[in-house]
Amino acid sequence: MKLIARLRELDFNFSELPEEIKDSIKLLDDKGEYNEKEELLDSTIFEAIRKLYMEGSSSVQQVNREHQKEISQINNDGFNTDVPPYSSKSINILKQDKDTITLYHGTSSVNFDKFKGDIVYLAENSLEARGFALDNIIGGGRGKGTPRLLKVIAPKGEIKDINEQVENAIMNEDDIDFIIESQAIEARKQGYEFVSFMHPSTIGSKDFKVMVSLHPEKLIIEEQYYKMKQGGTTASHQPRATNYKSNLTPAQQALVRTPNFKAWFGDWENDPENASKVVDENGEPMVVYHNSDSKFNVFDLSYFGKSDGGYAGVGFYFANKSIKGYGQYSYQCFLSIKNPLVRTSDNWKDSFMPYSWIPNRANELKEYTSIKNASLQWTDEAKKRGYDGFIDEGGEIVAFYPNQIKLADGSNTTFDAEIKDIRFEDGGSVDDKHDELYRKWKQLVNMSASELERFYDSEEGKKAGLSASEAKRQGIGSGRQSARWIMRMKRTPKAEWTDEMWKWAGRQVSFISRMSGNEGALFDDKGRKTRKHLSLLIWGNNPIKKNAGGEMLHLGGDMSKHLAPNGKPSNLTQEQWHLVRTLEFKAWFGDWENDPANASKVVDENGEPLLVYHGTTKEFTEFIPANKFRKDWLVWDYGIYFSNNKDTARFYALDFTKPIPEFAKLQDELRQYEKKQDWESYQKTYNEQKEKFGIYSVEKQYQINRIIPCFLSIKNPYIVDGEKQRWYMVMKGLIIKSLQSKSDGAIVKNIIETQGIVQNTYIAFEPNQIKIADGTNTTFNPESNDIRFDRGGKVLSEQEKFFAEYMRMASVFMANGITLIVSLPNEVTPFKTVSNSAIIELFEKNQPEQQKKESKYSAKKYFADLCALADKHGTTLYLEAMPRNKYFLKDIDKRKKLSNDYLKKYYSEFDFKTFSGNYMVRTPDVKFSHGGKITIEKHYAKYGKHNIPTSYLQSF
Repeated sequence: MKLIARLRELDFNFSELPEEIKDSIKLLDDKGEYNEKEELLDSTIFEAIRKLYMEGSSSVQQVNREHQKEISQINNDGFNTDVPPYSSKSINILKQDKDTITLYHGTSSVNFDKFKGDIVYLAENSLEARGFALDNIIGGGRGKGTPRLLKVIAPKGEIKDINEQVENAIMNEDDIDFIIESQAIEARKQGYEFVSFMHPSTIGSKDFKVMVSLHPEKLIIEEQYYKMKQGGTTASHQPRATNYKSNLTPAQQALVRTPNFKAWFGDWENDPENASKVVDENGEPMVVYHNSDSKFNVFDLSYFGKSDGGYAGVGFYFANKSIKGYGQYSYQCFLSIKNPLVRTSDNWKDSFMPYSWIPNRANELKEYTSIKNASLQWTDEAKKRGYDGFIDEGGEIVAFYPNQIKLADGSNTTFDAEIKDIRFEDGGSVDDKHDELYRKWKQLVNMSASELERFYDSEEGKKAGLSASEAKRQGIGSGRQSARWIMRMKRTPKAEWTDEMWKWAGRQVSFISRMSGNEGALFDDKGRKTRKHLSLLIWGNNPIKKNAGGEMLHLGGDMSKHLAPNGKPSNLTQEQWHLVRTLEFKAWFGDWENDPANASKVVDENGEPLLVYHGTTKEFTEFIPANKFRKDWLVWDYGIYFSNNKDTARFYALDFTKPIPEFAKLQDELRQYEKKQDWESYQKTYNEQKEKFGIYSVEKQYQINRIIPCFLSIKNPYIVDGEKQRWYMVMKGLIIKSLQSKSDGAIVKNIIETQGIVQNTYIAFEPNQIKIADGTNTTFNPESNDIRFDRGGKVLSEQEKFFAEYMRMASVFMANGITLIVSLPNEVTPFKTVSNSAIIELFEKNQPEQQKKESKYSAKKYFADLCALADKHGTTLYLEAMPRNKYFLKDIDKRKKLSNDYLKKYYSEFDFKTFSGNYMVRTPDVKFSHGGKITIEKHYAKYGKHNIPTSYLQSF
C-alpha cells in the first residue's frame, strides 16, 4: 500500500506537515510502481511520521538516527533529485492553545525546572497532589528533596477515562504502571491530551481523579507563566520550535531568546563565537547551580575562601547540578563567560601555572592559605591573558566577575551588564555580613526559646553563667542577661532585629566559640554538669544536643545524678528518668536494667526506654490498631505506628482540612485575582504568601493538632533494617511476616519516611503496649488500653471496640490458615473496612498449603465465637455477597442495593455450586464457608430467611 493511503488509514492531518515532507509524499504518490530506493524512502517517511505524530517522538533527527543507514544510502546515491532531501527539521506538534487549565503536581525532586518523561501525573486537588509526593506512591515524587507542590498551567484537551482498565488491573493484580503507560501510548495516538482514573485519597476517604498528561512538554509552572505574561517576553507559554529536545523550561526557552538576554549573554543563536561559552550540548544557554548557606542577591568576592580555597582561581563557583554539601540554598543561574580558560584532562598539566597543580606537590596545597595564595596568583595571571572565567570538563565553572551572573528562574528580565544584582535592575542587595553572623548564631545558639526559658528558671539555671567579676571584665553582662536577650531574639523575625540584637548576636557567637574551645569536660566524675556546661547552656548552647541528634528534653531541673546505665547522660527528662525505674513501669515494660532480654526492645542507644512519637489529628485516650489493606500498592497496614523522629510525627499531625486563617485568606485572594485576570495583584499577593509561609512549607500553612510522646512495650519484635530505602519498598509483606513469626510488633530501622527523613518506625500490635510518656501515666496497667492511667475515661463505643477486637481476632485466624467470608456493617467503625476477599487472597498466597490443611479450628467453632463476640458488644455479624465484576463499584448506593439483592438471592436460591462459583468467597475449603453460612443463619434465625441484615463494604 502506498504511503498516502497508509497515512489516510491513520486519519492523519496532512496540513500539519512541513512543505518538504508534503512535496516528497506528493511526488511519491504520483509514481507508478516504486523501485527499491523509492520504497525505502516511502517507508522511512512513513516511519518518521508515525513516530513523530503517533508515538510522540521529539524530532525527525531521532528518526534519522534510527534509519541512518537507509537515509545515507538514499542521499549518497543522489536518488530522485526532484524529491526534496529528507527533512531534518523538527515537526512542531505543539499548537498554540487558546485555553488552559490549572492542575497540581507533587514532587520531591531536588531541583525541579521542567517536566520530563513521557507522562506526568497531575491532580485537580492541590492537597491530593501534595499527598502524592509525600506518600511516594504512583506518580508521586521519588526524589531526595523536600516534597512540595507545583501549580501547573496545562492546555485544555480531550480526556480519555481509563478507570475501568485501572480497576481491572487492581483486581487482577497486574502491573498498574505498565497498564497506565500502555493506555497513555494508545491515547496519545488517538489525539488525547490526558488520560484519567480514580485513585484512593491520600488525605481523606473520597477517591479523587488523577489527570495524566500525555504531553509533558506543554506543561509550565504557574509562576513562570504569569511572569512571562507580565514581563512581555512572550504571550504564549509555548517555546519556539527547535530541532532538538531542549534542556530548558518553556519559560527559560522564551527568556534566552529576548534581546535583553542576548545583549548580556551574546547572540548564542546567530553569533556563538562572540557569545558566552556556558552552553549545553544543544548550544543553548546552560542553567548552572551555586549552593550557599546564605541568601543574597549579589555575589561578593570578599567571601572567597570561606568554604574552600578555590582550587580553580578566585571567583564564583558553579556546577551543572545542585550540591547540597555547599549549602542549603541553591541558586539557578546563567553565566556570561565569553572567553573562558577551558580545562581538559590533557591540557591541565600544560597550563601557564603547572607548578601549583603537579600531583606530587599536592601536600603543599592542603593548607588553606597555600590554596588561597595559589588561587590569587593563578587568577591574576588568567585575567592578564584575557580570560574571564574557567570551565572544567568535570562540570565545575568559575565566573571571575559578579555581573557575569544572572538568575535563571525568570525573575531577571533586564540582564543589565552594569548591574551586579543577580535578579534585576532595581533589585537591592542585602547585608551579607549579617547573613553570615545569623547563620553562625543559629548554629551555635541551638536551644529554642522555651528550652532556654525552662533552664533559666531551674535551680541549675539560676546558678549558671559567669561570675560578676568575670562578666564585668569581659564587658558582656551576666549570662542570664544574655539568656533574656536570646529568648527575645528567638521570638523576633530576623528582619525585625534591632542594632542591639545584632550586637548581642555577635557577643553570643564569640562567647560560645571561646567557651566550647576551652579545655574541660561537660560532666564531672559524679555525672554532674560542670561550670563550662552550665555556662554554655545559659548562653543558649546545648553542647550535647547535636550529639543526641535531636531535641533534648532534660534541660530543666537538677539532672546531676541522672545518667543512663552505661554512664552517659540520659536522653530522658528528670520525671521520665524516675518513672521508667518504678516497679509499675517495669511490670509493664519489663526490667530493662536487670533483665533486658525479657523486656521491651524499644530502647535507645543507652539501653533506656526510648521516647517515640505518634502524630494525629484526633483527640483520644485509646489507640485502635489500623487495619487497612491497599491492594493496589501491595501494602497491608496493621497496628499502631510510631517514629523516633518528632518531625515525622509532626507531619501526620497536620490537618490539611484546616489551613491557618491567614493562609486561607491569601488563597482566597489569589482565586479572586485569578478570576479577574488581575495578574499584577495576583503576583503581589503570591509573593507575600511565599515570603510569609514559604511556598512549599506545609507546617506553616496548616494546623498541627497533636503529637503524642509514648513508651512502647514490644518484647518480641520482628526487626528489619530498611537500609535507607523508601517506606513503601520496605513495608511490602512485613506485617504478614511479623504475624507469622508470632511477634508482638515490628521495628523497622533506617527507613525513609515523609520529607525524606531517615528514621526508625515502631509498630505496636495491641493498644495496651502503648503508654503516654508525659508523666500522666503512673500505674502502667498492662490490662488497660488507656494510654494515660488505669482509671482513664472510656471514649470508644461498644461497636468500635468490637471492630478492633474482631480484626485482631481475624488476623490470628488467618495467620493459622483460617479465612473469612463475613463483613461488618460500615456503620460499625469510622475507618474504611477491609475487603474480605482481598485479605483472603493475600494470606492464601503467603500461607503454606500444608498449614491450611492442618488447621483444626472448625467452621462451626470459628463462626460461633464471632457471633458471640458480636452479641457481647451489641452488634451484628453480616454476610457479604457481591459478584466479582461489581465489587469495585464507586457508587455507594448502587453497592448497597446490589449487596442487598444478591444477599436475598443467596439465601433464597442457595446451592453449593452457585456459592463456590459465582460469589467472591475465596476459601481453601468451600465446606468451611458453607459451615459458616449455616452457623450464622442459625444464630440469626429470628431475622427470617429473607430479612437477613445487609451491608456493604466501602471500596478502598
